[in-house]
Amino acid sequence: MARSPMLLTVVALATVLLGAQAMNFHSWGEFSTSNSTGYDKEKLNIHMLSHTHDDMGWLKTVDQYFYGDKNDIQHAGVQYILDTVVRALADNPQRRFVYVEMGFFKRWWDEQDDVIRSLVRGLIKNGQLEFANAGWTMNDESDIYYEDIITNMSLGHEFLLKEFGIRPRVAWHIDPFGHQASQAAIFAQMGFDAFFFSRIDYQDRAKRIADKTMEMVWRPETPFGKDAEIFTSVMYDNYCTPPGFCFDQGCDDTPMKTDHRLEGFNADQRAADFVKIAKERAEAYPTNNVLITMGCDFQFENAFENFKNIDKLIDYVRLLYGDEVNIFYSTPQTYVDYIKKSQYQFTVKTDDFEPYADRVDAYWSGYYTSRVAQKGYISDLSKFYAGAHTLATISLLNRAVQEGGFKGKSLSSFDSILTSYRDLFEALSLNTHHDAVSGTEKQHVCDDYMKRLYRGEVVADEFVKRLLAERHMTLAGSESHPEFQRCNLNRTSTECDVVNSLTSSNSLLLTVFNPSRDSTHVVRAKVPNKDVNVFDVKGVKLDADVICEQTQVIDTIKPDDVVTDCNLYLVDTFNPHEIKNYVIKTISQESNYFDWWLKQTNPTTKTTTTTDDDTITNSLYTLSFDKTTGDFTTLTACTASNTCETTPFTIDFHQYHSMQNSSQNSGAYIFRPDNETFDKTLPYRGDLLHAEVYKGSSIEQVTFDYSNIKVKARLFKQSGLPLELEVLVKPIDVSDGNGHEIVAVYGSDIENDKTFYTDSCGLYMQKRVVDYRPTWHLQVNQPRAGNFYPIRNAIYIQQKDGNKRLTVNTDRSQGAASIDDGKMEVMIHRRLLQDDARGVGEPLNETAYGRGLQTMFRHYVSLESLEIGTSDLQRTIQRRLDEQPLVYYSIVDNGVEMNDSQEEYSMDPTTSQLMGNVGQDVKVGFRIMDHPIFGKGLIIIFSNLSENESEFNFRLASKSRRLTLSFNQDWDEMMAEKYHWLSQGESVASEIPESDANVLKALEVRIYFISFD
Repeated sequence: MARSPMLLTVVALATVLLGAQAMNFHSWGEFSTSNSTGYDKEKLNIHMLSHTHDDMGWLKTVDQYFYGDKNDIQHAGVQYILDTVVRALADNPQRRFVYVEMGFFKRWWDEQDDVIRSLVRGLIKNGQLEFANAGWTMNDESDIYYEDIITNMSLGHEFLLKEFGIRPRVAWHIDPFGHQASQAAIFAQMGFDAFFFSRIDYQDRAKRIADKTMEMVWRPETPFGKDAEIFTSVMYDNYCTPPGFCFDQGCDDTPMKTDHRLEGFNADQRAADFVKIAKERAEAYPTNNVLITMGCDFQFENAFENFKNIDKLIDYVRLLYGDEVNIFYSTPQTYVDYIKKSQYQFTVKTDDFEPYADRVDAYWSGYYTSRVAQKGYISDLSKFYAGAHTLATISLLNRAVQEGGFKGKSLSSFDSILTSYRDLFEALSLNTHHDAVSGTEKQHVCDDYMKRLYRGEVVADEFVKRLLAERHMTLAGSESHPEFQRCNLNRTSTECDVVNSLTSSNSLLLTVFNPSRDSTHVVRAKVPNKDVNVFDVKGVKLDADVICEQTQVIDTIKPDDVVTDCNLYLVDTFNPHEIKNYVIKTISQESNYFDWWLKQTNPTTKTTTTTDDDTITNSLYTLSFDKTTGDFTTLTACTASNTCETTPFTIDFHQYHSMQNSSQNSGAYIFRPDNETFDKTLPYRGDLLHAEVYKGSSIEQVTFDYSNIKVKARLFKQSGLPLELEVLVKPIDVSDGNGHEIVAVYGSDIENDKTFYTDSCGLYMQKRVVDYRPTWHLQVNQPRAGNFYPIRNAIYIQQKDGNKRLTVNTDRSQGAASIDDGKMEVMIHRRLLQDDARGVGEPLNETAYGRGLQTMFRHYVSLESLEIGTSDLQRTIQRRLDEQPLVYYSIVDNGVEMNDSQEEYSMDPTTSQLMGNVGQDVKVGFRIMDHPIFGKGLIIIFSNLSENESEFNFRLASKSRRLTLSFNQDWDEMMAEKYHWLSQGESVASEIPESDANVLKALEVRIYFISFD
């Protein structure tokens, strides 16, 4: 029975007067906190979890946050948090603290002397300082690719393993704005026993609180079953201190006043209020454990003030309510251990937590597309990093083979690779942060993120050039080499200096690396004009196409310049991991070396722009259109056996007007259409200004240039690719006073019965149904915004009888929906004029040179007839997008001869020896790593990007070890240690079945390590 607070106060005061030692006073009114003796199955266990949430960029840059700079924007200094937390923990061995962001911690750690480092190691060893999650940063889940999750987490986990020999066992994602099934599965395969987060839909939260289901076993619908399950705990309302109990220096809540001789003594009432809160929260959870977070964003800068008050609170709760509750400093791992002891049978969740709404009319589905150009740059550099690292790794392996082992130059190259790619590695990890790739940061912070990416790109790019130069000198037997350069395909050919250096007295050398095992690729390159020919190094003229267009440049110092932009397209076959050279020469050249070829050949390119052209085609697809209106009309897809499927097909561009001047505006986070577009879209593309059809030897293309949008629809011949759309969204005009949110609308005759599918971080496809959630009855208040979901790779709709599917693949993160049957909307750009009151404090109004920021992206559209067994083009496109060739340019004199050995440089023999027989659908990535436990070695990442199982006869499996998905532990060792959770209907946790070593499950990712020793 509960005791009266007044009676308890009298008892407490009497005890004080009778003798301070009985209550463990240090001095008048101060207690000495002693920690809990352990789990108490008879009482409510109150876990007091001290923490800070330190965004690695948001309102301030990562540097400003670390140093405590620009406090007029936000008072926050991470270095001071860690300084005072460490000392406060040392003052009292009963205190506990959890830290998460390794990017900040490593920076702080690097500045510490041996005394502080020794102190920290001791705090870790005795359990006072615990690391949860421990990625480089706390990554976003909705806008991120699975490979980038692995990059971020492996960087942080490598640091912890190297410095402290520890592996975190609890995932801690308290701030990301939605939670993906793939993230849960990846965390489970990183060895995490539990997953904590805070943000879920307000309707979902209310039902879970009422049903006591705030904790569950999350078992995503994957082929892995219990392999991918993870205990999941949702925080009661947010991740901050309960109302009234914030003791941080930035808070105004009343401190603990424990000296009865002074006016304002409140310890008894504060204890009573706190226990009431704890009990109320405990009602939402199924066991006798409740987690109370003490801390919030950038708190504990003065850890002494925080801990002193928490000490007192714990002691008074123990004194007055010790027979009811067991209160103590805790950590996430301790909480999970206690939950495991309860042997509770949890409910099972199989879907995800998307989209997130924190109240009525407030769906956080806008950030799926916010800062779409930034999202594209992150995606591009992630692919570049993977390709560049594969090139460096295979070059290293080949050098080691030549040297008979890892020694000499190959050993020195190992360290050079790690150093050269480190900046980009860290920048990519930083940009996975939930206020970076999400596009929810202030503009100056976005600029800083992009600057860090660019710096990392430059250093990595220089190393790739060095590798290519060394290869060239080796093959040519020369001490000189061309100066290699890379051109951004988003820039015009006029802006690419090396391209414009091509004259009649020299040649442009294209050096192309295939980072994949795919045999066919589209090589894209900038050229100065259309009067060029392309040859292989044996002098054979190749079928290629050059398409030139007049384009207005708006991102230069002269924003209204009209320049000629020329792009070369060549479809060619490659061996796995092959480097190929191509020679580009002007048609007017009379080079001695190439003269005899030029005399017997015509120019490579040809153009047809007749007015009666109304289709473009390749071996798989035919797209029909009306040149006079700029409308697309039908799409036909055929198989190799010439069985075809045709559907009415439209591509249009519409807009939503953003809600403004209301209690809930549309903003960087939130998508909320205004009343005019509440349940419909408005036309956006504008008038048709120009239409042109190009038909060449490698490509057929139609260009529709509208007032607000420019679309190039392409079909590549002999490429195995479906329809490619390159879309330029011109600067969004907001002179009408409205915010504009632009969508590409793909229309068909498919009856998909309000059902569509979106990818989860590039892996599993999630079923979506309009105005429906699988685990609660949705009260619809936003019929458009509430049905948008994130896509990092694809969205598709399928005929309800299952025989026809239309898919759109993206090259970056965007939001998408299929609200009207037969149509898919993909949000492609946003420009807003007001803030949505979620903290960023400025509108999402990106500009460049006095006008809205334009952006360009690519979508790929595939139509499949499932009844006739067409290939899974969605995953083929995904692989192609992931592993695009690296293209480098250099100018060579016409007198320089290219010998046959420079035609191709395939590094496949080495990699084939490593892999053996691995299915063609399996994407293979290579890295090197100086592993903290296993030493220097090779990391091989196998990703089965197929909806089916794939053969996996990994030749060196017996000489390698399989690792967790963050590289920090042997897989078998992790699985043996991992908690197995009880779910409803189970009396004993079922063991996880052993996986077939010779089969990769659908969409399975595996990591193997081969030691160079």
